[in-house]
Amino acid sequence: MSKRFYLKALRKDNDYTIDTVSERAGMSYNHYQLIESGKRGLRLSLMMAYKLASTLNISIEEFYQYEYDYLKQQGKVGESCYD
Repeated sequence: MSKRFYLKALRKDNDYTIDTVSERAGMSYNHYQLIESGKRGLRLSLMMAYKLASTLNISIEEFYQYEYDYLKQQGKVGESCYD
């Protein structure tokens, strides 16, 4: 999977480092870095999405629109969560 460029852009817009986002969202640096790089988090939990949206100063609706667009680019929209 390719990078979640929207996460990096939002992080930069807020002048946050990966450390800042991971700490404020309550996850390890490594875990957040893997999510932003697209290597983890294909199915982000609602709680994780909320924490990231809140940390990045956007609404949960905006976050899910970004994530939907990202998954659509990856050809993952419409796939079963259990595949």
